[in-house]
Amino acid sequence: MPLDNPTPNGVLDLFRDEVTPREAEIGPEFDRLSAGLPAEGWAMPFPGIELIQVPDGPTLIRVTYRRLLAGGFDEVDRIRHELRELVNDIRAATPSSSQAEFCPPAMTHVDHAEGLEVICLARGIIRAS
Repeated sequence: MPLDNPTPNGVLDLFRDEVTPREAEIGPEFDRLSAGLPAEGWAMPFPGIELIQVPDGPTLIRVTYRRLLAGGFDEVDRIRHELRELVNDIRAATPSSSQAEFCPPAMTHVDHAEGLEVICLARGIIRAS
C-alpha cells in the first residue's frame, strides 16, 4: 500500500526504481569522460534530461527530477506517473540500440513555504549496443 505523504528518501527510492534500474559504479568513468567538455555543450531534449556526446566515445546523460512535497492525497501515485514520463523521455532521447548505465542517484532538498522541494539527480553513460 503506497504512502500518501512520501518522504524525501521515499521519493529517492521511487526515482531509483523507475529511472536508474541499471546502476553501476561508473562515477570515475563519467567524471573522466566529462572532464573538459564545454558546459554549454549539453543538450536538453526534454525537461530534466541533459545529453552530451563525448568525441569518439559514448553519450553522457544527466537526469534531474524535482518535486514539491506538499502533502497532497495520492502523491506517491502522481510521483510514479511523473517518473514514468521521465523514463519515456529518456528512451525518446536515446537511440533504441543503446544501453544506459547510471551511477547511484543522489538527492537534495530545499525548504519552501509551500512544502519541501525534493531534487533527485542521476548521471549515466549511454553506450551503443
